[in-house]
Order: sequence, then structure tokens, then C-alpha cells
Amino acid sequence: MPAALTTPPTCKKQCNTNLLNQTFGCLTAVSPTNQRKYGSVVWECICNCTNKNVVYRSAEQLKRTTPHNLHCGCKENELGKLEAGVITDITNQTFGYLTAVSPTSKRTSGAVIWECKCKCGNLTYRSVSNLKAGNENQSCGCLLSEISKQASKKKTNLIYGTCIEKISAQTLLSNNKSGIRGVHWDRNAQKWRAIIYFRGKQIHLGLFSNIDDAAKTRKAAEDLYFRPVIEWCRGEGFVGA
Repeated sequence: MPAALTTPPTCKKQCNTNLLNQTFGCLTAVSPTNQRKYGSVVWECICNCTNKNVVYRSAEQLKRTTPHNLHCGCKENELGKLEAGVITDITNQTFGYLTAVSPTSKRTSGAVIWECKCKCGNLTYRSVSNLKAGNENQSCGCLLSEISKQASKKKTNLIYGTCIEKISAQTLLSNNKSGIRGVHWDRNAQKWRAIIYFRGKQIHLGLFSNIDDAAKTRKAAEDLYFRPVIEWCRGEGFVGA
């Protein structure tokens, strides 16, 4: 006779422990059998893994809560490594918007991939190193989207490649010595040069012996290039125009 299975013990209380529908780890007890192990009733159990495997455990095995007794074998790899300290157990730990739920059988560069639940309710998968790295790894993607939206509010308004704040502003650059936007002294030509930037390009307006002529030409260019865009933006309600 195998040593594992023996005749029922004399203790009726232990033999008749009712574990029906009780869950132990991944296993749910569904039906007692006529078998006995370690002096207690062997129960038919169903694992909650995707395969829904049927296994048999004694009441004593289930109540011991030893990891390898509480699943059909589907968690053997993960649980074995957890016991050996190979897998960092981060169950229920929160990283940004993500809370680690359970390790999976997936790996990336040898690292365990964890199933995580995002603050928004979505499930996603991350390694421990990804979770600890922070930034976009600490959400299902909704955090990055939120950051992008916040950043977009701070960005300058670009219309057709032109910064509305810059063309609307009247302030001079710190290196401007002429006192007029878009006008500077050209040492090589020994004249005043007028320029204007529009849609990411520099437009040369001309060289002038008189600074007033350079200023007038620059102002005319602003009316030609900037004014239509500024007025259109104001009509559309763009901030900064």
C-alpha cells in the first residue's frame, strides 16, 4: 500500500471537515473523495488558472497554505523563484498609477513581467525595473497622455510654423543693440540689415545706410507677414495672439 493514502483516521471531526467552495490560493474545493491523505479527506479542487485544471489535495495540505499545494502547477515557476528570492515580490505595491497584482510567465531580458492594474482601471504588464524607472512606465499610458495634455497647455502656439507669442511680442532680444526688432548692424557691409523670421525661415529685407529706413522696411514686413496671422488667431481665440 502507498504510504501517501491510508485508511480514514478515527477522528471524525478531521475527516468530515467541510471545505466545499472554500478557496485556498488558486484552488477551490468542489467535492470530497473517498481517499485519505495525511489522515484527512482528499478533496477534488479546481485551479483558477486559464486551464481550470482539476487536482486533488487533502484538507491538511490546503490548510497548510504551502505555496506548491495551492495551485495545479501553473504557478510553480513563479512561486519557486519567489521562495528562492529570485523574483522580487512586489505584490500590492504601487508605482505611480500602477499596482502590481501578480507575476506572469512572461519574461523580458530575463526579468519577470508583472500584471499591474492602473489607477484608471486598465490592466498592463511591466517588469520590476520598468516600474522603478518611473515616468511613462508607471501607468497604462494614461499618465503619459495626461502629461502631454498639461505640457501642450504650456507650449507656445505654433500656427503654420510661426510662434504666435513671439510675433505678437514687442520685447527685444537681449543681444539687440539697435533698439529695433529685426534690425542689426552688418559689419561686413557697414550698413543696417533688416530681416524677419516667418514660418521657420529668415527673410532678408535689405541693407540700409539709414537706420530709420531699415526700421520702416521691417515694420512694413511685419504688417505683410505677421499682422494677417495675428488677426486670424485673435479671431479664433488663440492664447498669446
